[in-house]
Amino acid sequence: MINCQIHIFNCLQCIQTPQQTLKCLICEDGYSVSSRTGICLKCPYETTKQCFEDNTLDPWKWVIQGFIVQFLPNRPVFNGYLYRPKYLITECLHGYETIRNECKIYCDETCSVCEPNPIIKTFFCGKCKLNYYKELLRVQLDGKCINCPSLCQVCQERPKEEINKINPYFIITPENLKYTSRCIQKIPNHQVQIDPILNIAQYCYQDNCNYNLELNFGGFDCNRLNYLHTDLERYYNYQYFNEIGLKQWTLSLHMQEFCEFNYPEYFIENTVKENIFSIQFIRLKIQGTSMPLKLNTDQFKFSLIKFDQIILSDLIFDIEREIIFIFQNRNLPVDLKMLNTQFYSIANSPISISIQGENILNVNLQNISIFNINFENQVIFNLVCTDQSDHIKIYNFELKNCLFRNSTLFLLQNGKKSIYIENLTIDSCEFYNSSIVNIIQTLNQLSSIIIKGVSIKNSLLNKLNLINSIEKIKLTIRNIEIVQIRFLIKNLSFLITISILMIFLSRITILYQLMQVNSEIQMNNIKIQGNIIQNFSLFVIIDKTSFFILFQHQFHYLLQNLYFEDNIISCNQEQFFITINCFSLCIQNIFLKNTTNYRFISLLAVPLIRIHNVIYENLLQEQKVQISYNCIKNCSSRSQLLQVSGFSNISLNQITIKNQFSIDQSIISIQSNPLIMQNLNENILITNVEFMGNILLKQNQGIFFSLIEIYSEKPQFIQIDNLKFEQNIFHQYNTDPSKTSASLFYFNSAQSIMILNNIISINNSFTNSSQSFFSIFSFEILKFRIIITQIRNFGYSIMKLIYKRSKVIMKLLMLFQILSKLKLLEGYQTYYLNGEFNYLIAQSSQIFHIITQGDGIIIIKNCSITNAYNQLISKVQNDGAFTINGKNSLLSINLENITLINVLNKLSSSIFSIYPSSTQNNIELKNIISQNCYSLVYQIINFEADFQNAQKNKVRIENFTLIQNEQALLTFLQSLGKINLIEMQKVISDNSIMNFQGCELILNNIQIEGIILSSIIKVQDSKLITLMNCKFINIQTFYPLHLVDIQQQNIQSSSIYIHNLNIQNLSHFTFNKQNLKYFDFNYIELEFSQCSLKINDVGEKFSKQEFDLTFFDDIYTNSNQNGSLIKLKTQANQTRVYFSKVLLLNNNCKNCLNGLLFLGLNDFQQFRISELSCINNSIKDYGCICAKAEIKINSILFIDHSSFISNYGRLGSGVFVQNLRIKLQNSKIINNTASYRGGGFYFEEGTDRFTIKSTIIINNFADEAGVVQVKIILYSLYCYLISQNLLQIIQMNYPNTYRYQQINQKCNNQKKQVKIVLINGQQILNFQLFNPYLFKYLTYLTEFSIKLKNSRNEQQINFLNSTCDVQQQIFDIKSQKIIELITVSKISFNQQIKSFNLGSLQFYIDPNQQQDKIQEILIYCKTEYQEESLAYRIRVNSFLCQLGEFYVFSGCQKCQSEQGFYSVTFNTTKCSLFDKNKFEAITSNKIQLKPGFWRPSQITDNVELCYKDPNHCLGGWVVGDDLCFMGHIGGLCEECDRYNIRGDGQFFKNQQQLDCQQCEQLSKRLIAFFLISIWAIFSTLLTIRSVERTNQLYVQLKLNQNQQFVEILFKLQQDHESILLKLFLNYFWIFSLIFTFNISFSISLNIVKPSNDTSYFMANFFECLLAEIQGIELIYSRILIMFVIMVCQILIIFIGFQLLDILKYYKFYRRIISITVLYLFIQNYASLINQFFSILAIRRISDLNYIQGDVSLIYGSQSHISWIYGFVIPGSLLIGLILPLSLFFLLYINKDQHKKITFRRHIGYLFNEYTQKNYFWEIIKLWKKTIIIIILIYFETDIYLKASLLGLCVLIYSVIAQNYKPYILHKLNILDIKSAQFCQIAIFLATVKYICEQQDKKNISSIIQIIIIIDSIVLGYPFIIDILKVYYKKYKFKIMQLLLKGFQTLRPNFIVKKYLKKKISLLIQKEEKSKNNIKKLKQMLFSKNQKRYQPKISLQQFNTNRKKLIQIKTVKLFQEKVI
Repeated sequence: MINCQIHIFNCLQCIQTPQQTLKCLICEDGYSVSSRTGICLKCPYETTKQCFEDNTLDPWKWVIQGFIVQFLPNRPVFNGYLYRPKYLITECLHGYETIRNECKIYCDETCSVCEPNPIIKTFFCGKCKLNYYKELLRVQLDGKCINCPSLCQVCQERPKEEINKINPYFIITPENLKYTSRCIQKIPNHQVQIDPILNIAQYCYQDNCNYNLELNFGGFDCNRLNYLHTDLERYYNYQYFNEIGLKQWTLSLHMQEFCEFNYPEYFIENTVKENIFSIQFIRLKIQGTSMPLKLNTDQFKFSLIKFDQIILSDLIFDIEREIIFIFQNRNLPVDLKMLNTQFYSIANSPISISIQGENILNVNLQNISIFNINFENQVIFNLVCTDQSDHIKIYNFELKNCLFRNSTLFLLQNGKKSIYIENLTIDSCEFYNSSIVNIIQTLNQLSSIIIKGVSIKNSLLNKLNLINSIEKIKLTIRNIEIVQIRFLIKNLSFLITISILMIFLSRITILYQLMQVNSEIQMNNIKIQGNIIQNFSLFVIIDKTSFFILFQHQFHYLLQNLYFEDNIISCNQEQFFITINCFSLCIQNIFLKNTTNYRFISLLAVPLIRIHNVIYENLLQEQKVQISYNCIKNCSSRSQLLQVSGFSNISLNQITIKNQFSIDQSIISIQSNPLIMQNLNENILITNVEFMGNILLKQNQGIFFSLIEIYSEKPQFIQIDNLKFEQNIFHQYNTDPSKTSASLFYFNSAQSIMILNNIISINNSFTNSSQSFFSIFSFEILKFRIIITQIRNFGYSIMKLIYKRSKVIMKLLMLFQILSKLKLLEGYQTYYLNGEFNYLIAQSSQIFHIITQGDGIIIIKNCSITNAYNQLISKVQNDGAFTINGKNSLLSINLENITLINVLNKLSSSIFSIYPSSTQNNIELKNIISQNCYSLVYQIINFEADFQNAQKNKVRIENFTLIQNEQALLTFLQSLGKINLIEMQKVISDNSIMNFQGCELILNNIQIEGIILSSIIKVQDSKLITLMNCKFINIQTFYPLHLVDIQQQNIQSSSIYIHNLNIQNLSHFTFNKQNLKYFDFNYIELEFSQCSLKINDVGEKFSKQEFDLTFFDDIYTNSNQNGSLIKLKTQANQTRVYFSKVLLLNNNCKNCLNGLLFLGLNDFQQFRISELSCINNSIKDYGCICAKAEIKINSILFIDHSSFISNYGRLGSGVFVQNLRIKLQNSKIINNTASYRGGGFYFEEGTDRFTIKSTIIINNFADEAGVVQVKIILYSLYCYLISQNLLQIIQMNYPNTYRYQQINQKCNNQKKQVKIVLINGQQILNFQLFNPYLFKYLTYLTEFSIKLKNSRNEQQINFLNSTCDVQQQIFDIKSQKIIELITVSKISFNQQIKSFNLGSLQFYIDPNQQQDKIQEILIYCKTEYQEESLAYRIRVNSFLCQLGEFYVFSGCQKCQSEQGFYSVTFNTTKCSLFDKNKFEAITSNKIQLKPGFWRPSQITDNVELCYKDPNHCLGGWVVGDDLCFMGHIGGLCEECDRYNIRGDGQFFKNQQQLDCQQCEQLSKRLIAFFLISIWAIFSTLLTIRSVERTNQLYVQLKLNQNQQFVEILFKLQQDHESILLKLFLNYFWIFSLIFTFNISFSISLNIVKPSNDTSYFMANFFECLLAEIQGIELIYSRILIMFVIMVCQILIIFIGFQLLDILKYYKFYRRIISITVLYLFIQNYASLINQFFSILAIRRISDLNYIQGDVSLIYGSQSHISWIYGFVIPGSLLIGLILPLSLFFLLYINKDQHKKITFRRHIGYLFNEYTQKNYFWEIIKLWKKTIIIIILIYFETDIYLKASLLGLCVLIYSVIAQNYKPYILHKLNILDIKSAQFCQIAIFLATVKYICEQQDKKNISSIIQIIIIIDSIVLGYPFIIDILKVYYKKYKFKIMQLLLKGFQTLRPNFIVKKYLKKKISLLIQKEEKSKNNIKKLKQMLFSKNQKRYQPKISLQQFNTNRKKLIQIKTVKLFQEKVI
């Protein structure tokens, strides 16, 4: 039946059954017939065309029946019952074929032979067809052969995403689909390359793969532009371009010469990207001609579409009315270039030009001209930039004869990076409410605008905006010129006017209002010259927001290269030149010249300020200081450079201010704004600022006024460096009681910390004011290096011209009153360092006036003051140079290194005026030098405090020197004028150079020299007085005074110590009155008339006011004191006085009316004088000591060990005592003379009140008193003392063989025996000994004579006829005979020297023939007064030959150095020869070594090369340690000076850099120690963790698995990274041994040693501390410290794990300690053995034996031997033998226990990585290290032998390792052997390099060094790669998870996030597969029923998953969980 679709849907043929039922036979394609219902059902297989139900019949029978019914009656073939219908496929869709009743994709047409695979039910191509080159296609995918492009052999289908990424516009067809594939392998052609980014094979022309295909169309018809794209598709073959992989395509159009556009709209587009897959860049070029392009339509629109870059060049447009350019590129970026293009119009009506572009990337406009065009409401260039826009560049843009009305030239939107405009010319144009550049930002990003070279000429500007932007911009403008401009409004809204020449500027303000955050303005090259200025401001920024909002705005301003010169400023100029309110400001290169009365810069609330390189100067200073303010011109000058109000950080650098004139206006004013920034600290940095020739006049009161003024009420940090003031003048007209001004700088910042450095002040003046030159109010002041010179009054320098003229100047000084101080400092702490002050004049306090607060700390160091004066003609008391007021605070003063020269004052201290604190004072003065510093009263210091609080007032003065000469004093007195009677009384009463009261005083090392006006030291009522180490030398006085005056009247308990006081050469000053006059200035009168000075007839008055200088006579006449050298008065019985080592020598004290030492002792507790030496003094009255009491007291004056010799006095020339008890012992009173009584001693009371014991009193004379009785009493004492004397010659520091011998003298015997050493054949007195330590010859004997004395030791002188016979004899000890006796000479008594002179005699004694012989000189002297002869027997020896001499012919001769001979050893028999290789020069007994050589001493010439580092040996004439570089000592200068032997400080050896560093660098050493300590603990923890993991793994495998496979799984899953790291460090340590071969190398492996020997390197950092331990050398103590450090590490590990156990983080096991101990022993084994063996080894250098470990120590010393036997040998045996053997036997005995869990947990660290039979291999490695260390120590300098033995040792180890294969993995055994081989190669190459360096073969040496470096890389590469792989596999999942979390937090839409998610997902899948594979492996290994697995299935599973099974060995993630 046909038309079955009517009855049964989707049926083609049907039948009617006997039951009259219609059933379908054949259904449509995709449908099958149901056997039960007969209807068509959808076939369940989508790719099936025909299918049938399986009813046990052949399905073809249905087809046959369908065919039959078409021709025969309807008879069904089958009508039986159907069972379980199953579909059978008979036909598949096209492209599919049946295989095992399924439709699968069949091979395509590219396959010639398609074969089925019934197992996996797929078809695969057995043979592909041929390609273009007649070769078989090599690639197939899913049975489909892939045809690659012609240039590609093997390719791969590219995903659609990647296709869209490369070229989303490519239209894919079956023909061009192959071009989208990814090329894997190119054809074998060198000109074909694969693009690494696109993966496309491309043809490279001339080896250039980035070529550009350019299509040129010459003489192109303008009107065919619209048909251009059709022409391209017609004529060009895109298939070829796809084949060659074309990437760049350029269309170049050259317009025809005469071109007219007749249509209103033109467009150019292309379809290149649609047809060429590889194309990346399309460029369009349109080039015109010299003829203009005629636009014949009113509106011309030109669209350029689908181009990446558009270049328009050489085009000239003649515009009728409107022209529009449109650039589009599918919303892709477009590069626009327009070159040499002109736009003009001849029409008079407004013209429209619109150049529009979207997504503009870069813009380049060059040589663009627009002229003769009127614009109204236009935007000419409207460019919308992309987000990735790079730059916009405009060069040579010209506007001429144009009119802009409400128009914009450039509208730039979204300009991201930079906009650069150069050479913008505007000529003859008019602008009305228009803009040049308008910037609109839609993105919150910063744009940078640079404008360079703008010229505006002959134009009219009415509201012109050069730059219009309210967004964030960075603006830079350079070289702008405005000439002949007309401004139509008063307030010009113009950004910048630059190069303004010869223009009248009136009421012009350039205004900028801050509108948007993060903006920046740059102004550059501004020139304003020769203008008349009235109310003109260059730039004003107004921010209406608050200061805190300004922090958010981030508005930045840059001004540079400003030239403001020769401008005339109007008198009423009120505005600032620049007013700025922004966030940060930078001003640099500012030049303001020849302009006055102008305030330049005002900064309002600017947080960050930087001003650099500013010159603010006038060529000449035309103004002068007038006598009256009314004399000043009416125009008030208000010159000011900078005014700051509100800031955070300000920096001023390189500023010069010269010849400025200002009234009531500071040049630089910096003030904080108290209303803002309350909690912010402020920073001020001022550097390199110079003020010169400026004049400041102050008229108003209460204003802040100075050259620099800083005021703040907030915390500040102020630093000022290099500040210079020169020839500046400050004058004040009206008295101002406020302290708000200063001459040079005024700082009022009470909460600030101030640092001033290098402040220089020269020739500055400050008149008519009581303020200071420098006024500082601060919390803490630190000053460094201040130099102040000639701070003076106005006109003072003229004083040097002539004498009389100076009188007029001095009167001017009085007129312009100097009322100022130099510095007024007020603060809590003041630090002042390095100051210099020269030529200063002030009213008072020439240097400092400091008012303290709080703690009152003042530190002043390193200051020099020269020629500083107060007003000497003043009648009032003025303070000195250092005035310190501590009344309102505590006071602590520390002054050090102060030098004062010619510092003068009149009625107060010239130097220190101190007003002490009422609470506590601590004053310390050190290293003070005062030269010619005079004052009439309290010359140096006056300190008066409350004596009731004396214990809290401490004064200490050390190293004080005072020098005063006559000429300086006379000059000072002349300058004072006439001194009245009141001033005279101040000088002579209660006056001293240093005055102290109510304190604890210590004076140390006080030195006074010269003429003095008063007492030197005066102390009253002080608790403690200490005077020590003082010298008063060459003192001159002219009236009676006391040099030292101590009076204790009110204080009850006190102590006085005077020690080591020296007073010498005191004399009386005699004044010569001739030609010395002074001048009385009060008689000079100066008159002023109308502001001018009249000096008429002044010269006639001079003679009347000159008077003779009578100062000295007046002082002497009015003086009422009784002088002495030392005066001491005590009143209390609790006073203790101690005098010791006081020397009074050669003093001519004509004014000493109370003796030299006057003691007014009314009461005291103890008084002792010890070692007082009073010698050769002349005293007016009394003598050396005058001790009196008003009433008789019982206190004892104790004098001992004192000498009173040759003194001349009147009464008691030695000692005078009255009303006191005295005890005198062990003293000498000799040869003293008294003109009245008591030549030596005068005591008025009876003998019961004085005691004299063991004292010599002799040869004293007086007119009266018992002098003879004193002489008789003491005669026996003299004899007693003489009998105990011994005559002795002092021994020199000379070799023991040549020591001087002692001469013994026997009393009361005529024979005297003496032993002495002489020289053979030379006169005795002419002989000199060479001292090798001092490098010079020393005289041996200065006198050799015989003097005759009587029993009282008095020399006898009259022996004219006396002679002495001198004989020489030799006595043989063995034969007891005299073998030689000769007469040497006969000498007579020498009347000149009063003795027998033996010094000219010569004796001949063989120096080498003195053994067993006695050489004697016999002298027999006979006088005319005695019959007996005086016999002297002198035993003598001869010196051996000295250095520089050699023994020959029984004597010594000198070596001739001129001939190259020298001798540096004693008694040598020949001279040595000059060695030019080692010596630089020689003398007969000295050697100058070349650098790099060393010798131990002067008496050896055994010189050696400094082996390790020749640079440490400096060479020269010195020896030993002196040859070494600083910090080095010992043999060959290899050790560090740890004990400061050379005096350069302590040094320690840096083991990483192997050089010596000073111990002072504590911070660096602590950081290094801290880092190494962390590494030590960290490495220990890593080892513990690794061992614990290994143990845990072993336990799990042991307990849970079959024992048969435990070892296999343990090998696979054990931590191998620790084994690799241990191997790596071990072999790199062996490799680093080549650096001990003394070769130069570019790299070093010193980092290996600290990583291995952590304890040693930590102990190294204690060297400086260990060096302080007495009695233990560092070489021993370092080992002890190492043991201590190891114990500390164990304790740290123990305590740390205990804490973790307590906190329940980790359970502590005892095995952790055993693991730690084993690890530390193995790690530190090499270091300990090395140190022990280095102590035992000998290092022989220059024939001296040193300890190998420290060549500064001699081997075999007593200490060394003791340490060897007591410590080194036991320690070496313990560490190197006992412990390793113990570990070996422990492992050997328990080798059956190695697999036991308990044993393995503790000892497993030793054998975890080794096989079971090689458990002892760790001990083998230890002994290998021991052998290597022995080789290194004992063969250190023998490179060849050391290298051979090292190579042999490593070779033997590698052979043994190859045989034993100790490691558990075969890979590790191979790595171990290969590493040993590479180390052998390195040792061999290093030896060759050493030979090459010795032979100076540098090229070969460099090549070998490269090979060694390659060898090291090859050695380390496998270790590093394997370790990194292990850690990568272990931690890559965690790292990726952390990165993913980070990107999710920071950038959720970042593309990397997707990649990480995908990667993590793959890793998780891999891990799951690995877990499954490991489970399967376990099942295979441990399953009991392995028969369940069929071999075939297992084999198939293995084949299908073989890759995964192989990967099981390396998968590490989640292993622990799996196991």
